[in-house]
Amino acid sequence: MERIVNALLQALSRKLGSQIESAYLFGSVAQRTYELGESDVNLLLILSENTSIHDLREAFLPFWAEYGNRLRRAPLIATRKTLARHMLLRPALAHHLATVGQPLLGGSGLLQKLPTPPPLTEQDKYAYLAHEVMLASSAMTPYMFTDEIAKANMVRLRRIARRVFQEPVNPRETAVNLFANIHETIDPIINAFPTDQPWLTTRTATSPLLPGLQATYTKDLDNIALIFSQISALQLGSIGWDKLSQRLAKDYQAIYVTSSTQLRLIHQYETPLDLLFKRSQLTWGVDPLGNLQASPIHQMRQAARLPSDIAIDLLPNAYLTQSDDHLHIIIHDFQNRLLNIQLENELLNRLKLAERYRAPVPVPGREAPPQVRIDAIFRHLNDWADHYIKHMQQAAA
Repeated sequence: MERIVNALLQALSRKLGSQIESAYLFGSVAQRTYELGESDVNLLLILSENTSIHDLREAFLPFWAEYGNRLRRAPLIATRKTLARHMLLRPALAHHLATVGQPLLGGSGLLQKLPTPPPLTEQDKYAYLAHEVMLASSAMTPYMFTDEIAKANMVRLRRIARRVFQEPVNPRETAVNLFANIHETIDPIINAFPTDQPWLTTRTATSPLLPGLQATYTKDLDNIALIFSQISALQLGSIGWDKLSQRLAKDYQAIYVTSSTQLRLIHQYETPLDLLFKRSQLTWGVDPLGNLQASPIHQMRQAARLPSDIAIDLLPNAYLTQSDDHLHIIIHDFQNRLLNIQLENELLNRLKLAERYRAPVPVPGREAPPQVRIDAIFRHLNDWADHYIKHMQQAAA
């Protein structure tokens, strides 16, 4: 894998030269927990201002055609400015790059030249992890998905397990056991966090089908979250997940599982806008989120993360790995994401949490070349991220 990464960087350097200011390897390859066929190769390319993403794509696409099944994703793409902003929004990534990241081009000093990101608090670190674990819990109900999606869900859970345990995972381990073992590791840490917003109820359901269930929530009407007082291998093993998924598949597309303590941590630090906009609707039981409040700093941080994540991660990954035949789909998809960002801004404005923002120039229409439209989407995303960074800094002041 290191040979493939080095060959990729040589190919990109031949095309872009000094426009690639630095390149970092991070993630499972850098941590020596890489699993062939499951792990992504995580690269970060730091480009000079005004570097053409289209030139980068031209150099990357042939390499992707040959090694895409090994790399599994495109690099993160940033300039010094956008990376400094992203590290402010994603302190867990900043900490990971500083402690694990391996400089492959440009020396090791570039990160030290960027503004110092905020310290990574334990609450931020574990809120992100708890959210990832909750989303990966859908691996316990594979019959709700196609074979391809069910396999991807299991791969996601196994990746998280390797990250938590820092060692390979038994390939025969079941999703239920993996999920339980992850919780056995992280629950004592999360449960020990001090809080100024305690939640004291210990009420649980009496249903023998779901022992320890405290609440159910729906999100976007399509997904259901099962909230337990605590999660253990014995408890999870007593649940008939196949029968449960068959029963719920008539009404929902996915089942997610977490504990009440972790649900509160997630909504307070990782997804506070979900709490603000009441995106999770209580459908049964007690309400762990009923008295919870999130700070304006975390609310604005989540608002800024969305365009920043898209600009540095999601859009480059789509644009650098798809053929020209798919460009119209990519443009349509990410214009819709811009629309969602605008709609969220309307809600925040009505709640007097952020001023209404309008891009000075709209994204060009279909008459414009695809490359021009892609460039415009990148500009809009960065403008939105800058807009919310300003509000986040004002809230902090």
